[in-house]
Parts: sequence; structure tokens; C-alpha cells
Amino acid sequence: KTLEVLYKRASLSATTPRLQDVVDGKATPSSNAQMRLREAVGSGVGDVTLHEKERTELLAQYNKEKESATSEEKITRAHLLLIKGNAGTGRTTLVEQALRKVLHDDGGVWIQIAFDTFPDSDPFYAITEGLWGWVHHLEETGKEASNSIRNMIDREMRTDLNELFRLIPPIKHLFDQDKDKSLDRPGSNFTVGSDSSINAAIIHRYSYLFKSLLVALCSSTTTPVVLFLDDLDFSNSVSLDLLSSIVQQAAVPAPFVVVATYELEEHIEKFKFQWSADDLKFSRIELVELDEATTNRLAKQLIWDSTATDQWKVVSDEPYFEATAGNLFFTDRLCRVWSESGLGCAAVSEENKPESTLLNHADYTPFKLGLLPLEAQEMLRSASCIGSRLDREILGRLVLDGSQVEEYLAAAVENGLVKGGLNDIYYFSHTCIYKAIYETIGDDRFASYHRRIGRQLWRSFDMIELEEFVFLVAELLVKGRDAAEGQKEKYAIAKLCMHAGEKAASSCNFRYAHFFLLNGISLLPNSRWQEEQELCLRLYSGTAEVAYAMGSLADVKDLVNEVMQNVRSNEELRRVQLTKLYTLGTSGQANEALSYGCALLAGVGIHLPPNPTSTGVFFSLRKTSKRLKGKSDEMLLRLPTMNNPEKIVAMQIMSNLFIYASLVKRDLTPFIAESMITLTLEHGLCNMSSLGFVLFGQIICSRGFDLDMGYRYGLLALAIQKRFPVNAILGRVNMLFYSCIYGLKHSLKDACPHLDRNRRLSLQVGDTELASLGSNSFYLCQLDTQPIPILAKMVQRMQDTMRLHGQELNLLM
Repeated sequence: KTLEVLYKRASLSATTPRLQDVVDGKATPSSNAQMRLREAVGSGVGDVTLHEKERTELLAQYNKEKESATSEEKITRAHLLLIKGNAGTGRTTLVEQALRKVLHDDGGVWIQIAFDTFPDSDPFYAITEGLWGWVHHLEETGKEASNSIRNMIDREMRTDLNELFRLIPPIKHLFDQDKDKSLDRPGSNFTVGSDSSINAAIIHRYSYLFKSLLVALCSSTTTPVVLFLDDLDFSNSVSLDLLSSIVQQAAVPAPFVVVATYELEEHIEKFKFQWSADDLKFSRIELVELDEATTNRLAKQLIWDSTATDQWKVVSDEPYFEATAGNLFFTDRLCRVWSESGLGCAAVSEENKPESTLLNHADYTPFKLGLLPLEAQEMLRSASCIGSRLDREILGRLVLDGSQVEEYLAAAVENGLVKGGLNDIYYFSHTCIYKAIYETIGDDRFASYHRRIGRQLWRSFDMIELEEFVFLVAELLVKGRDAAEGQKEKYAIAKLCMHAGEKAASSCNFRYAHFFLLNGISLLPNSRWQEEQELCLRLYSGTAEVAYAMGSLADVKDLVNEVMQNVRSNEELRRVQLTKLYTLGTSGQANEALSYGCALLAGVGIHLPPNPTSTGVFFSLRKTSKRLKGKSDEMLLRLPTMNNPEKIVAMQIMSNLFIYASLVKRDLTPFIAESMITLTLEHGLCNMSSLGFVLFGQIICSRGFDLDMGYRYGLLALAIQKRFPVNAILGRVNMLFYSCIYGLKHSLKDACPHLDRNRRLSLQVGDTELASLGSNSFYLCQLDTQPIPILAKMVQRMQDTMRLHGQELNLLM
């Protein structure tokens, strides 16, 4: 029956498509969808019940969440259960045996996301793959369950369904089963660009849609939800950030339990820290190796159950605990070996008992590995350097004869070292196996082994393939850096690290970017600035930007100073100067940020008054009006595109300065608007020009100078945005126009749909502060048009969404 189920799952689709293929339209659910087949730890344990105390605690927390969902507290946060333990202690088995059947009986939702150590270019590979597993399970459960889930998703995500289908294909597959009419609805308010890179916008969109999907699944108090994060410490920083925001702020009606297993504490510090303050919604369980009595009892039962020959149905009294070290996984695996060979069984007569010693847990993996051909052994060692997932295409580049890979993998599967085998994707059968094979390389060969594999793959890839696997190659070469031969090779590795770091940063994988860029810097000699100035400039500037994104402001200062001490050209300094400006503003030094920004502008010929006066503001607005006099909207929209890099940098500086000025020196904002419009008239349009026009329109409206003119320039800003559709700027332009200008000509009620769309747009690009401010403007506009009871329900619903997306601060407003 199990084989039939696996065959059915395998025949439904192929491997999980990468996010990049989905974005590019190269992957479709019907041809590229496959649930990852993942064995439970200790699958041969049978009916032996272990970790009874921990099972009871898991069930108790689950039942507590169910009770709270039916109480007067309609909205509640998820409960997080962290399960720590070494590989092979039965973490996965514990969770599955304790909760999965109970959840199935309750008609709940079980989503299992299993992470691995393969350096994938798709940061959400494991999450999407987990969703495929859930969808396939729904198909097996029955049509009624699928219909119920579809209805919840359709009800809660009606406006974003098409984009959900596009970026998370498992959901489209779920809806395609009955060709649901929702597929014919108009698209969402944003579309994936035609560029082929997984950029920040794609990351924010995926995160927004996945969190919204969870909200939809958790919308019913009668449908409990369990999100199981297996091997969370293997997750990349992008996935970890997404999951951290979910478990910290998710407030939903349904019983919602998040269970995470891990081994290494330091890899999930952020995830754990965000929950440490709420003891009522945070539980920890630590699993240890089995004690001697339990190990011996379990081993004897396993040998008894798996021994086929009746004459050996007497289990001998061997030192099982000493042989297995109390590890549940190795107890299971070694018992299979003993029962198959007759070891561990008391034979009826001595001549029937094999003459062999008891296999120890430390010897199990080397023993199994030694049964394979030598090149197959080396292939698995090489694969262990890459990660716990095995890609057949990669393996084919690591052996002398690629046609032998299938044979080697089949032998590895037969000996229990590898599992899977669908669509060129395999996995080491267990983390214990993966680690044990990796350890057979030895410390003395560690660097040279990784260097050899990294160089071998680097030479075998063309430029397009290297772009896909740049993380893999760069990580291998970083680990093999001590074996590098000469500074020329180190420079080459540093350049590859720079490329990998920039690619990781573009997809918001800042921790990975930080890893590559810092390692690139560490490969440079003392004479680095004299020999490779461009490389040093990009590495140090990129690392400063990544450190800023991660909130390591002290590191930013040191990195920026390094560049400023070694570079004199203003053009080359622009990048770190902008980073320094952002850092000052972010660290709460608005006055210092203003002074520094004004100094930067003075360097490109733009002078803002240090102490603006009311008279100066009046003349600035008059001057701007005169500059625009006689210029129709059509004339302004036909202006050429700004292509002067110096002026574009100036626009970038001012697009941030107006925020600091509005906080500490409000009379400076008209001068900023004047300068942005002047640059646009003299050098052409850019995406930040719209911000200058809408800021000018908002100022003259708020000061009562000319309401019609202010409204006109607000509309002009929206028209400019259509020419330069940069969503990050569009959110700010929409916010200023619809909350400060639009109401002068229209009913406040008419502004509400625009503000609501802008809120969702801001969430999709990751601008949560602007989204929450837009929400407040939205409800302020509703006060004069909606009955209070209706408005109260709408506000409550928005509060729940805001909590989910981490907008606690502005929620207090």
C-alpha cells in the first residue's frame, strides 16, 4: 500500500520548480511539481513508544491551543514548540507520531517543511516543496477536504489569487483539480517583472503571499493548523526571516501550532529570540540519547521483530548500548544489520551462529560506504561537501564517467546511504549518514578536497550554469581557501565571492551575502588597494550595504572609513556616502543625517539653506511655481530620461533627506522639493522625479497657496510613475497624494480604495511602515462614511493583518 501511495505521488508531477523558473514562466505545476519523499527518523522502530513524556507535552500544548480557539479570545497568536536534539534522537518521529494522526482526525492542516544544507539559489525551495507535499496529501485525503481548503483561500485571498498561483504553484495545482472559476478573475494589483533575477521585489511578494496564505488557512476556529519546520537550523536566512515574522506575530482565529526541530542553537538565534519574551506561547523540549535500559529493550524488540528465521527467535544479551551510544537512528539501523546477518540473535546451535563481531555505530557508515565501488565512495564524499541533497547533474560532473552515476546511486540506495531517486534529486538517507560520510574526508584533506571539487565544478559550468550554481561553487572554494596556490588564485576566489555576495544581497539573503563578501575581503593582501582597487571598492561597499541592511551599524562605520581612506574620487565614493547617510538616519541621528546629506549635495552643486526661514520658504515656493509656469503636463512628461549619474545620486539623497527634514527641520522640505523639480527640468525625468512633484503639491496644498495647482502636480506625479514603475517610490507617492491632496477634490470615501490598494502594494514590496501608515489614513478617511460597528470589524481585521506583518509600532496609533 505504501508503494502504491508513493507511486501515485510520483506520477502526479516532477520535481519542485525553482522560484526563478516560476518567475520566468519556465515551470508549470502540471509538469514540474513533485513532493519530496522524506523518511521519518527511525522508520523501522515500529510500535515501540519512546519519549513518552515529550509526546504528552506536545499533545497537551496542541489541545490547549484548540481550547483557546473556542474560548472568548477569538484572536490568538500561534504557539511555538522548539524541539532540540542531536541527529538521530527521534525529533521528526516524535512530532509525526504525537501530532499527525491527531490532527488528521480533527480535520486539520498539516504542512511539513524539511530543510537541507544544499546551497540553493532559490531561497524558498524548501517552503514551496513543503506546500507540494501538503497539496498531494490533500488529494489523497479526499475531495471534501480539498474543497474546504479552496474555499478558505478563495474567501481570504480573492484579490491576490492569480499572483499566488504564479509564485506558489502548488496552490494553483490545488485549484486546477476542478478548474475553479477563480482562475478567470482579473489579476492582482502587481505583476512579476520580465527580468530574470530573483530580486528583492520577488522575495517580498513571495513572503507576503505565503503569510497571507497562512492567514487564510487559519481563518476557521474549527480547523487547527500545524506548521512543522524540520531541521530549521539548515534553513537559509531569507526563509528564516520569513518564518520568524510568521511565528512571532501571527494572530489568527484557528488553533495554530508551529513546531520546529533543530540541533545547532546559534543558527536559529533570531527565530528563538523573538519568542523568548512570551512564555505562554513558547515551549521547549530537549531530546537526549536513549539510556542503557531503554536502548537494550528497544534493540532486542527490533531484532526480534525483524528476524525472519524462526531458529533465531531468541535474542542474545549483547552490549547494545555500548554499540549504539543510545542513538535511536543507529539503534534501528544496526538492529537491521544484526538481524539480517544473525548477529545479536541466540542461535539454536552454535554452528548456525555467524562468526562476526558486533557492528558499532561509529563503524556503520564506513562499513556501508566500503561496500560501494571506490569511485562511488568518492562521489558520495564529494556530495557530502555540497550538502544533504544530491543533484544528479552535479554528481555527473564529479565522476570520471557520468554514465556510471545511476549505478552508483542505485548501490548507495540499496545500502541505505541514499534515498529518493525521483527526477534526478536524491537525499542522504539521514543527517547521521550525511555527517558520517562527510567526516570520512578527514581534517588533513578538508581544504584540498573542497578546493578540488569547487574548481572542478567551476571549470565544468558555462556562464549561465555558473550563475545558477554560483553559491555552491563559491562556498566550496571558501572552505578550500587554505589550499589555494598563490595570491592570483585568491583574487579569483575573492571575485567569485563578490559576485555571489551581490547576488545574495539582491534577493535579500543578507546573511549569506555577508558570508561571501567578508570571506572575499579576508582573501585580500595588505597591498589590495594598490593591486585591485575596483575589486576592493565593490567588496567593501557591498559589505557596508549588507551590514546596514542587517542592522550592524558599527561595522558599517569601519567599512565606510576603510573606503574613504583609500579612495579619493568622489564618483567612486558615492556608494559608501549614501550608505553612511542611511546609517545616520536609521540610527536616530536625523540632524547629523541632514547635515551630512546637505554637504553631499553641496559637492554636486546643490546648496540647501542651513537655517531656512518662513520668508525663504515663501520665495522658494514662488520660485518653483515660476519655473513650472507655462509648462503643461504633456511637456513635462515628454522630458528626456535623466542619465547624469551625479544628478541621479543627488535625487537619491534628497528622496531620503525630505524624511529627515520632516522630523527635525520641516521648513527645509520646500527647498528639497524645489531642488528635485529643478534637476528634473534641467536634466530629465527619473523615478524619483514623481516624489519631488507630489511633495511640492502636498506643501502648497497644506499651506493653502493654490489647491488646484497642488492637485495638478499630485496627478502629474502619478503619471510620471507610470513611466517609471518603481513600486518602492510609488508607495510613497500614493501615500502623499491620496492622504494629503486627493481629498481636496473628492470625497474622503473615494480615497479609501486607493489607500487600501497602496497598503497592499507596500506590503508586497516589504515597506511595512508605509503600509501601516496607509492603513491609518485609510480608516481616518472611513470615519465620516462608515457606521461605527462596521468600521470596528474592518479595523479588527486590519489589526490582525498588521500583527502578522510585524507592524506593532504603528498599530499603537
